[in-house]
Amino acid sequence: SVTATWSPEFLGTQLPYVSVFGQYQSYRRFGPGLVWAAAGRLGMADAFGRELVAAKRFFAGGGNSVRGFTQDGVGPFDPLLGVPAGGAVVVVVNQELRFPIFGPASGAVFYDAGAVYSTLRDVRLGDLRHGMGAGLRLRSPIGLVRADYGFNPWPRPGEKRSVFYLSIGQAF
Repeated sequence: SVTATWSPEFLGTQLPYVSVFGQYQSYRRFGPGLVWAAAGRLGMADAFGRELVAAKRFFAGGGNSVRGFTQDGVGPFDPLLGVPAGGAVVVVVNQELRFPIFGPASGAVFYDAGAVYSTLRDVRLGDLRHGMGAGLRLRSPIGLVRADYGFNPWPRPGEKRSVFYLSIGQAF
């Protein structure tokens, strides 16, 4: 799917911007109960020489993005507040092997990579952050309950080496 948003100044906005976000998901069965799930996301935005407002920035990291990081923990941080600042470009790639365990229980092993860049000029695919791990899934009356343990193999100062997530539904 692809989503494009344009807010031009000539229509009266005081916050002009253009944004495009695309995502792709693929699921392949390999034998009884084995599923290889893959997803990719790419987003770009521009505020025409102005600063992109926080509500229109992209974020990555967390249980439905790059696991092994805290929520929105991949990408630039506000130096004064120490909170995720988001950016004008996001790249996220997820790979997951899902397998049955017993009855309503299943498991998964995953590898995620992603980055958030302040501007398009900052994009360097060698700067992708990596997360990997494993999880348990349980089919329940309220839907799929998911517990994932994500590991950050190269944490930066102040980052956790691992994060536990408890969620409802698949990551993607």
